[in-house]
Amino acid sequence: MLTNQKSSLHAVYQIINGEEQVKVILPGSPINSVVYEARDQGGVEALRAKFPQAYATFLNGGRPMGASISLLDGMSKEGEAILATRGLYTIEQLAKASDAVTESLGMGGRELRSQAQEWVKENVENPKDLLNKKLEEAFAKIAYLTDLTQNLLKVNDDLKVDIEKKGKK
Repeated sequence: MLTNQKSSLHAVYQIINGEEQVKVILPGSPINSVVYEARDQGGVEALRAKFPQAYATFLNGGRPMGASISLLDGMSKEGEAILATRGLYTIEQLAKASDAVTESLGMGGRELRSQAQEWVKENVENPKDLLNKKLEEAFAKIAYLTDLTQNLLKVNDDLKVDIEKKGKK
């Protein structure tokens, strides 16, 4: 198979021997992949419509859309790099990782997956709860800022009174 560099440069997919190609990569195992000719699957447009999330991942440089692994508590740059070698870039991917993938991470792999699953449960699966939590936080900040503003206005009024008293003396 020869890649047509000129055609591939202007397309969002690879053109090999004049045929559009689709590469299917198994999550958590970037080494295992299958390449299909797009025409066998109904063409690129049909695949885009059938797998919009996978297409968005492709447009994002191969990184899936989702919450970055860095959002997990205690996640270091080194930890992110290790997970990236397994094809895990998002919390959602890690939450769905197989036992084999979590075992390949070594000690703490299962706990890390559990942490990701809990994060998904709290932040993705219950968006109404998350929205309510964010609204409560916003209202608390508004109340704090309102109190702060009232206190500053009172201090300002007190300073005006002091200045007026000093000016009359």
